[in-house]
Amino acid sequence: MQTLKHWLLAAATLALVACSGSDNTIVKPPGSSTGGGAAATLTLLTSSPQIPSDGSASATITALVRDASNNVVPGQAVTFTATSGALVAKNPPTTDDTGIVTATLSTAGDATNRAITVTGQSGNAQSTVTVNVIGTALTLNGPSALPTGTSGKYNVVLTEFRKRRSSRTPRAAHRST
Repeated sequence: MQTLKHWLLAAATLALVACSGSDNTIVKPPGSSTGGGAAATLTLLTSSPQIPSDGSASATITALVRDASNNVVPGQAVTFTATSGALVAKNPPTTDDTGIVTATLSTAGDATNRAITVTGQSGNAQSTVTVNVIGTALTLNGPSALPTGTSGKYNVVLTEFRKRRSSRTPRAAHRST
């Protein structure tokens, strides 16, 4: 009986040793060799889906570049473009050891509400992300309907949010017609 236990223990040990020779990591540990090949995918992320129209905050755009084996690609050039606003990246915008490069998106002084589409491209890999500019409002107050041939009084209010003493205070312009 003792011999059978020894044989089973030896067999189990050999089976465990045979299974342990694989490195099934998805992301290589820091300092080890990573892909280094051409960019197969580029993932674009934003730190915030919206930024205020008063320009008091910006969004950080992050590009992650990976090769065909899903390894990060260091030293890869990335081109950023935006449909509006100002986009600032380090010069030249190349990925670090973790396959990441960042850029900062701001309103560039344009207080209009809009959607800004940011595109990142590295080789044939491309991705987009949208950041909304919010905070400016136009309100029309007055009669909802008028009889033909009559006039009515309407009040138009443009509200633009401005940063004042670390809080947002509406600044309104009124015009009656």
